[in-house]
Amino acid sequence: MMKPNKNLSEGGITLIELLLTVAIAAILGAAILYFLNPASQYAAARNNQRVTHINTLAGAVRSRITDNHGVFETNCVSGPLPGTTTTLGSGPGNYNIEPCLIPTYLSVMPLDPSNGTSSSTGYSIVYTSTTRQFVVGAPNAELGQTISVTR
Repeated sequence: MMKPNKNLSEGGITLIELLLTVAIAAILGAAILYFLNPASQYAAARNNQRVTHINTLAGAVRSRITDNHGVFETNCVSGPLPGTTTTLGSGPGNYNIEPCLIPTYLSVMPLDPSNGTSSSTGYSIVYTSTTRQFVVGAPNAELGQTISVTR
């Protein structure tokens, strides 16, 4: 008859080893999350989308101005581009640029990825008549960035 093995270190793992392994895994996981920072990555992706949107809007506005011999508002129900920074959208106090650009220059109106709606797109525009330039901006940019394009 065989005697049972009384040496516990030969079979399985101890509670201390298990706790140490879990602690190391937790520290590594926290370090990976800290360095990858998914919230920051998502914010950067939304900012990239904003850059694309305002460049698209600026290109459409420039095309309309070019097609109308230097004047934006020809046959545009919204009238001239605002001389002060104004939010784009159909809501009260906003500049509704959509009927002037869609469907000729844009297929759909770009909306801010965080909170854009048709009544408030999350983008703004201002026109300076002395320099004949306009600025399209994304005031809701994240990570402390300022996103705008001047044409």
